[in-house]
Amino acid sequence: MPKIIFFAGHDHDTWEKTGGKGVRTNLEADGVYEEFDTNFIIAKGAVDLLRKEGFTVLFPQQDKRRMTLKQRVDYANAHGADLMIDVHSNASASRTATGAAAFYWYNSAAGRKAADIFAKHIKANGLPTWSGGTYASQAIGWSSFYMLKYSEMPAVLTESFFFTTRSDLEKYLLNPKVQKVLMKIHANIALEFFGKKALDTALDSVVLPDGREVVKIGSRGAEVKYAQIALGRHEFETDVDSIFGKDTDKKTKAFQEAKGLVVDGIIGAATWTELEKKPQAKPVVSKPAQKEEEDMEQTAVVINGTADAGAATLLAFQLGCGVFFRKDAEKRQVAKEIYIAGGGKGKIKGDNLIDLSGKTRSDTAKNVTAKLK
Repeated sequence: MPKIIFFAGHDHDTWEKTGGKGVRTNLEADGVYEEFDTNFIIAKGAVDLLRKEGFTVLFPQQDKRRMTLKQRVDYANAHGADLMIDVHSNASASRTATGAAAFYWYNSAAGRKAADIFAKHIKANGLPTWSGGTYASQAIGWSSFYMLKYSEMPAVLTESFFFTTRSDLEKYLLNPKVQKVLMKIHANIALEFFGKKALDTALDSVVLPDGREVVKIGSRGAEVKYAQIALGRHEFETDVDSIFGKDTDKKTKAFQEAKGLVVDGIIGAATWTELEKKPQAKPVVSKPAQKEEEDMEQTAVVINGTADAGAATLLAFQLGCGVFFRKDAEKRQVAKEIYIAGGGKGKIKGDNLIDLSGKTRSDTAKNVTAKLK
């Protein structure tokens, strides 16, 4: 079994000795955020998780001993570690800097592999990244990190958000739920690096939009139904039956692949965010005016504009008919039976008009969704 070594960036008394690697804040009872404390919490949590998975994990700071950078690298090299993970949180002169990233030595393909795993899971949880989630440390300059430069094994140095930015400090670094996610993400660096199955971090996601729940194969209920409707809006139609079965799993993975997300079939924070975006409406091409009534469409859905196309397109798909803009339906009768998705009957031409319009666009969408049942 591979041997992993963890370090928590800096020391437990760095702030007391130098006034550095921390920041004064009213978010902490003692008025000070000390970077080491969060680094230690995340590192220790990841160590515990990996040990449960059967890995040999070294954590020389288990007792919070003080260690210089040279002592740390010498320890890792002497013990023949196969992977080193150095846990930090970031700092910047800018008070708006945000996001997490993993550093690797510029010419280390293995280090980059570890950094990519970190970035992938940060993004999968809908958490912000800095520099796209990875950064190549250079031999000269500010990123020439000692731990990466002199280690004899693949190494990654993670920077989990900016403690100098209040929003990052409050929302992420001091949030116990986010800390739990970060523990698993750091454990996953080692698990995936050595070909093992990653821990499911999506179930711990803390940034789901609008209070949504994480759903995946086997899930049932209203959230699954909403996800199925949303998939349909993005042209990944599946049965709207409130049951997350094999077809919904297949369409979810296809949607995730199309959006550049982690393809795991789990609708967590990142996937919900993409699902709840308005789909890019395709040009709606109406048929030319029909002179003969027998040539007229049997059914049609009429919308005011592209902003109304979401649920209306799903309804049209179910009815097997076309979608027309209101201006066309007011010039001529586009079908024998017309479903109106917004704006009321107005001047729409036709005898059999089914008006699904609500007072607001949201109400209209609800009416259309109800018709889909």
